[in-house]
Amino acid sequence: MLVVHAPTEADAAALAGFLRKRRGVRVEVEGLAVRVTARREDRAAAALDAALPDFPWAQYEDGQAPARGVPDPTWPEEDRTPTGSDPDTGYGGYAVPAYGGYAELGNQGGYAVAGPRSGYGPPPALRRDHPGEVEVSVYLDSAEGHERVEAAVEGFLAHYGARVSSREDPVLGSWFRRMGARLRVAAGSELGLEARLALEQKLQQQNAANAAALMQNLGPLLTAIQAQREAVIRLGPVLVVKVEDQVVVHQLTTQQQLALDHRPGLLKAPRDVLAAITDPAPVPELERPAPPVIGG
Repeated sequence: MLVVHAPTEADAAALAGFLRKRRGVRVEVEGLAVRVTARREDRAAAALDAALPDFPWAQYEDGQAPARGVPDPTWPEEDRTPTGSDPDTGYGGYAVPAYGGYAELGNQGGYAVAGPRSGYGPPPALRRDHPGEVEVSVYLDSAEGHERVEAAVEGFLAHYGARVSSREDPVLGSWFRRMGARLRVAAGSELGLEARLALEQKLQQQNAANAAALMQNLGPLLTAIQAQREAVIRLGPVLVVKVEDQVVVHQLTTQQQLALDHRPGLLKAPRDVLAAITDPAPVPELERPAPPVIGG
């Protein structure tokens, strides 16, 4: 089941009307939530992808999150063990059973990142551990121009057949936003996991041809951050860091990705994140500062 949260009930009704014209798709509307099911989950995803030109807000999720801090009463008692809660998000307080056979304990503030067996997925803010999603985040020292940077991020992902599937509210002061990206297949399916792994492997290939393609695809993003004094952009296994006039692009190893997963605060600290990544082994071409952009 895929779920879209519409901005208004009228929007929900309009989207449902569009989707009901698609063959093999079942649509249910409850308030602002539009639930889409099909015998094949990729058909439901394809229907929602087809709706995007007319309903650009129709970013869908796999399943639906339970209420904040409230365990689903259908979970077995042993899966509802109190573990503390997160004061910032309001989530947590209970260890929950694995979603799709995958759970990660401990790297989200002392609670389980998972979803109940009843079919509900984890809260959107915690969906980074979903097997079909790629971690994306944007830190800028100034909120000015963030729209251009985020558009460039989406353009980069599009080169690899992926799109932003969820966004957290930005942290203001400077600018920081976490997002999830997935390929245009059912993220929770085996195909979705294989596609994600293939994408990450492609981005991690350290050879001259891949480096050249990577830098070409990153061009608009590097241009977009020119006006920023400091920036940290994570695109799955690719990390872009700007400090003053120096721009560095790293292709992260699995170990480096895990280090960032367990220390997410580094993604808001441009100088610290460079120092914290041990044995970076970057591709030489990616260590050069971005060339100056005239008239950008």
